Amino acid sequence: MRCIAVALLLLPWGCSDDVLPPDDAGTDAAPPDASVDAPAPETGPDLGPDAPPPDSQSCAAPAPVDTRKLFTALEADLATLTDPAKRAARIDTFMKDVAVAGGTPLRDATHVVFLYRGLPTGTLSVAGTFNGWTPGADPMQTFGGTDLCYLDKPVAPAGQEYKLVTAAGTWLQDPLNRNVTWDGIPSAGLGAFNSVVPPWSATGAKGRLEWLQVASPELGNTRDVFVYLPAAYDQESCARYGALLVNDGNESITRSHFDQVADATIAAGKARPVILVFVALASQADRMSEYSCDAADKGDEYADFLCDTLLPLVDKTYRTEGTPQSRGVIGASMGGLSAYAALWWRNDCLRRAGAQSGSFFYKSDMMIDRVKGSTSVQVSHAYLDNGLDNLDCTHDMRDALKAQSIPVYHWENTTQDHEWSAWQDRFDEALAHLFP
Repeated sequence: MRCIAVALLLLPWGCSDDVLPPDDAGTDAAPPDASVDAPAPETGPDLGPDAPPPDSQSCAAPAPVDTRKLFTALEADLATLTDPAKRAARIDTFMKDVAVAGGTPLRDATHVVFLYRGLPTGTLSVAGTFNGWTPGADPMQTFGGTDLCYLDKPVAPAGQEYKLVTAAGTWLQDPLNRNVTWDGIPSAGLGAFNSVVPPWSATGAKGRLEWLQVASPELGNTRDVFVYLPAAYDQESCARYGALLVNDGNESITRSHFDQVADATIAAGKARPVILVFVALASQADRMSEYSCDAADKGDEYADFLCDTLLPLVDKTYRTEGTPQSRGVIGASMGGLSAYAALWWRNDCLRRAGAQSGSFFYKSDMMIDRVKGSTSVQVSHAYLDNGLDNLDCTHDMRDALKAQSIPVYHWENTTQDHEWSAWQDRFDEALAHLFP
């Protein structure tokens, strides 16, 4: 009964087609009371069909792009336009150009332009690392007779964090900027994000997050998605990467800081650089239904959303390998159950799965029985872990996978409980064995 007693605590959150087992456990020793089932090492990296052959083109980091010139051109045009309709039309064109350029903020080597459309003069200011997070220190202005707010400010070439602040003192994430990071304020809930001014040139060993809002025709809702791009992504222009979908996307960042774990794990050479796609729920009230392994709920529709809507968007937007063998999904508790359910439902687009303290007891071991009855599902990498929580059902899932000759890596630490700090501690193992 250990599984049932703890699993519901979380409710409110390129290779070939051959089966290749994951790499070994690396140099870290297992903690006390931990056990590891370690298969043989993998033979090489995944390469999707669109990946360029070696030395076929230069992979140098792209040069910084001056997007502030869009704003200076707008300023020049509005200085000569007096007709309100023509001014509004010019701003419409400008905003379309901004979207094509990647959104806000606009910048060159010395200045950054912040934008917001729809509020009158004097209602917004920009507070961030460049002004000591002081509301009102940098007020936004508007072009006369228009609804476009702006702040054109000298800023150092290094990256900066900021939020918009209303006159009433409400702090807002910039809706036009898809570059974000956790705001560093601990929260028992989903947490919040700062907007980010990217550095003028890409340097350093840390990845970055981009924020998307993705509508799901399969589920009839819209959700936040946070895409982690490893440091190497901006330092080379043609390499392609595997993609790992992460359930409970907000909390995985704000409560377990999986993006920071990825930075450290990749920098240490324990895992290859990989794109992490943190998939939030549209509503926490949907969690049990969307993460269910029962087709009578919405788990199969959620899997279809991942494969038919989200992954095609990710493949179009980012340099992914784009093959089933290069893609995986992982989650904790019910999110881990969902990961394996998605792998079985949509094996045409997913071949890797991980579960941290997976709720495999759910619906009378339905997912474990599904694995036991499988004969044709292709799995290149399978990962399981647990603490003292969900121990028995994780062991049962591990044994079911092994009985089907599916290589599985299992990490156990019975000193840990059913909580985000434990999953943060073990996420490096997940990356190391899902993307060695």
